[in-house]
Amino acid sequence: MREDMAQVLVERPRIKPFNNRKGRRRALDDLPKHEGMRRGNAERGDTKLLNENLAPLRRYLEGQVGRPWNKVYSEIAAHLRVDSTVQQHVRGHLRDFVAVTPRRNLSSWRIPFNGGLWWQRLYVDPVTGLLCRTDRLPEEKARRRARRAKAARPVEHVPLGDKRELRLLGGIWYELSMAPLPEPVYRVRR
Repeated sequence: MREDMAQVLVERPRIKPFNNRKGRRRALDDLPKHEGMRRGNAERGDTKLLNENLAPLRRYLEGQVGRPWNKVYSEIAAHLRVDSTVQQHVRGHLRDFVAVTPRRNLSSWRIPFNGGLWWQRLYVDPVTGLLCRTDRLPEEKARRRARRAKAARPVEHVPLGDKRELRLLGGIWYELSMAPLPEPVYRVRR
């Protein structure tokens, strides 16, 4: 992991606002007699912003697939300090990318998300402790295959109105007119 990963993930460069102009905005009599070093920059909008850029963290984690999770986490923990609130917050975002204790979501009180799997892209294998990709699980592959098969299925009927539609039968399109079925006639057997 990069030595400056904390800066890459958290700090953004100074951004000049579109309305920034040089010179004084107020009359000289209205200016304060003493001004701190940060105040002028803050009034002009020339401040450094703190924001999360989690894409490098995601790319780093995806590059560590196949390694033991304990080693990957120790490298991350070495560069993101616990005593810094912002860096601790970024460490908390690890759970957005990695299911450390993966469990199936088969609760009866809600619809299972992602076919019963967890929603993170990566997970820690409970048996081996290795960082693995969720999309390589057999359940996820089957779900993707079913979605592709459903999308690739050709159109077999096209409604034209209340009682008419086009249907594909044996590779040939037919126009059908719909009518109610006649009443059945029953014979009495003795």
